[in-house]
Order: sequence, then C-alpha cells, then structure tokens
Amino acid sequence: MKKVGKAASISIIVVCLLILALGAGKNPESRYTIDTPYEYPILPGTQEWIDLGDVISRRQACQIPEDILHDMTTDALFQTVLDYPFISDIYAFNNLSTGYETVKRRFNGLQELETRSDYFDVVSNYCNKCYSLDKKEKTFEDYVAEKLYLVAFNNLDLNISPYASCRMVTVYTPKDSPIPAVEGRTYGVLCNDISHNIFTQDEMQKAIERDKVRYPSATLLRGASSDLPSYNCYSYALYSQSYSNNKWVGGFPDKENGPWTYFTDGSYDLVVYDYPGYTGVDDFISPRGTAQVGDIFAYGYNANIDSLGPTHVGIVNSLRYQSGVDNVVSKWGAGGLWLHPWHDCPYIEETGEAYSIWRSAK
Repeated sequence: MKKVGKAASISIIVVCLLILALGAGKNPESRYTIDTPYEYPILPGTQEWIDLGDVISRRQACQIPEDILHDMTTDALFQTVLDYPFISDIYAFNNLSTGYETVKRRFNGLQELETRSDYFDVVSNYCNKCYSLDKKEKTFEDYVAEKLYLVAFNNLDLNISPYASCRMVTVYTPKDSPIPAVEGRTYGVLCNDISHNIFTQDEMQKAIERDKVRYPSATLLRGASSDLPSYNCYSYALYSQSYSNNKWVGGFPDKENGPWTYFTDGSYDLVVYDYPGYTGVDDFISPRGTAQVGDIFAYGYNANIDSLGPTHVGIVNSLRYQSGVDNVVSKWGAGGLWLHPWHDCPYIEETGEAYSIWRSAK
C-alpha cells in the first residue's frame, strides 16, 4: 500500500509539472485581462485640467493606476501611451532620444510598455497600417507611433539623405569661444553626419496644437513654418532672436564646446542659482542683484554638475512683483517659439525646481 501511495504521489507531481509547463508555453498576452485603453480622468482643454494649476500635478493625474497598468494587453497599453496627454514632449528637446527618455522617466505607461515581450510586434503592426497614409490622413498618434518605433528599436541612424542641405558650422560666444552648430536644418531635411531626426511640418503643427491645450498658460509666438526648426532654444536665447536665424546650436556627440561654454567663458555672469539639495541660503543671488528682463533663464544644473549643459534655456520676458521671474520666451525643440510662465513648460522635473539665471557680462 505504501508503494502504491508513493507512486500516486509521483504521478500527481508529474501531472502538475506538465500543467505548469503547458501554461508557461502559452502566449504571455493571455494573462492580461484588460483589452481597452485607459481613459485618463482629466484631459487637456477641460476646466479640471486648468484647475490643477501646474504641470507636475497634471502629469501626476495622467499616471496609470497600478492595478490597471499591469493587466492591460499590450495593444491596449500602446494605445494608452499614444493617448498620453504629454506624449508630444518627445519633440520638445534637442534630439528625439532625449525627449523619449524624458517622457519615459516621467510616465509609468511607457516604462511598462518597454517591459512587454510583444512590444515590437504591436508597434510594428500599428506602423505598417499607417505607413502608406498621406499627411492628410495621418493622425498625430500615427506620427508618434513612428517615433516610438525608431527610438525603442535603436533605429536612429537617419543621418544620410539625398535631400541633405544643412552643414556643420561654428558660431562664437561674446567672448569668441567656438560653439558647433548646424546651419540650414528645416522640417523634412536630414543632415549628413549629424544625428538629428526627421520631422515633417504637418507633424509639428499637430504637436503644437496639442501644446496649446496641454500648457494653457503658454502663448505661441511662432508656429510650424517650413523654416522654423532651423534654430533651437540655445540658438534663440544665446545666439540670435532674429527670424532669419538658421543655426541649431549644440546637442552633438562631441559636446566639449557645448552650450555651457556661453556661461563658463565669461560671456555671462551668474545672477540667481537654485537646485534641489543646494545648501546655500535660499537662492544664490549675486552682487548684480535679482533677475531682470532680458536675462537668460537656464533649466538644469550648472557646469560643475552637468557638463552637457542646461536642459533648456529661455529669455526672461517679465517679472512678478517681489517674487522673481514670471514669463520667459523659449523655443521648444523642433516645435514652436513660446511665451510662457517659466514653470509651465516641458522642462520642469518632478525631482524639484532646478534653474539658474544669467546676465550678459557686457
């Protein structure tokens, strides 16, 4: 009897192992039970969105609840990512890779999407469906899907094009330090030997329309004209505010002489400096006093902490009585030129405010 019982136990164990093995061989998608995209509870353009008051609160309101996030099918999750109100922030930085990594750091939906084993198939299938669409048929989500495909699968080497018409040049700081720049970059133009990604004018017009409602306190000054992306935030704030400015400054593999050179070679003096963990007495305020209209507002740390330069720069446009800077004017990546409250833009981090204010040393 004991031998029979032992044999029966072994048989049960074998059956259980077979069941587990068969279950492991099933499509991993079968364990996801939610097959509809997540509906964000508060959307841009609504009074509830405006009432949240700041960009950090709005981003927090757009996080996907954990009990939904991990149970969504990859198709539903991908559509949820495309619908994410701040997905167009990927266009707001000096290059697509930086924009993608920034959005991923801030949004749990994109973080989860990268963990899915069938991510490649889902994105590929979506892009195959919209590949042949012309610009009148393409939605903003179609453009974003193409960019997610390029970034997620390391297909960013788009630097050879028969239409390349831009070139590497050198610009100079007020103290004559050389800074690398691209001359003549426009929508739809790729540059030989320069790792910039292609955007279309229609694509950026759609992104700008999204920005108008995502950042309700911002005012568009220049939209998506055919020659607009020829300058970026560094070029506008530090090189030239002219309509004819066609230099894209910084953001290249060789960053030895990047945008921080404007601040380290004596061209500008530090006026105000604050960042999370700073041990000084409140903000650092130099002998030159507090901020003034025309000063340079730099998002990010100083050169000793981040040698790659500030995340973003703008020009102080107006001051708030007794409380420092109010509005700045800045160029948002390959998108529009905006007048906006300094804290209502794609460059504010959840980790805390980090900025410095600089004034021409002339």
